[in-house]
Parts: sequence; structure tokens; C-alpha cells
Amino acid sequence: VSSNAWGGDQRLYLFVQQDGAWLIDQIGSGPGDIPVGGPSDVTIPAEAQPLVDLVLQDAAATLGVDASSLSVAAIETVEWPDASLGCAEDGGVYAQVVSPGYRITVTDGTTSLEYHTGLNDAFVTC
Repeated sequence: VSSNAWGGDQRLYLFVQQDGAWLIDQIGSGPGDIPVGGPSDVTIPAEAQPLVDLVLQDAAATLGVDASSLSVAAIETVEWPDASLGCAEDGGVYAQVVSPGYRITVTDGTTSLEYHTGLNDAFVTC
């Protein structure tokens, strides 16, 4: 936080380190101006972007918010042990084949949802 030398409003500065240099990432007048948890530094692999877009649309519908208010809090590559994508239901029958995909966590700053995906358009929430 930095005060204006002439008695002006305080500003909140968030920095990100890039290529060995610190850069200003966001500027706000207070915590309400910057998303809860700070800026997202999650790198989304290019091949995962279509899945992320589908997940964000579903999360927006589930939470009753606009997709633009959501952010990806985490994404990781996963090899699910079967076609259930890690969300087997009692009594379900699933192909016993390793299924590559992603674990994607999205948030609106208050609520987080975890999605499990395959590499196609398949996704589930557990």
C-alpha cells in the first residue's frame, strides 16, 4: 500500500514476477477492487482452453453468475484410473482404461467448484 505524498487516496498494488523483473499486475483503491485471492497466475495449456471454456460455462450456470466473473484457481494434468474421471458413482460401470484429462478448479471469489475432465468434451463435478 502506498500513500500519495500530497494526502491523496491510498492504492493497493499487486506485483507479478516475470522474466526476473517485478511488474505491476493490478492496481486498486482497496481489497474490494482486486479479486479475492489476488490475481490468477494459473497458466492454462492451450490444448485445455476449450475444456476450460466449457467448464466456466457450466460453473456460471451452476452458480448463477456471469462466466466473466469466474476465474481458474487451479488446473492440473491428471491420468484418471478409469472412464469415471475420478468420480465413480455407486453401481456405475466404467471402462477400465487410463483416461488422461485435467482437474480444474474455478471460483467466483466465494465459492469454488472442482471439475474432472477427459481430453474430449467430457467433464464431471464430484
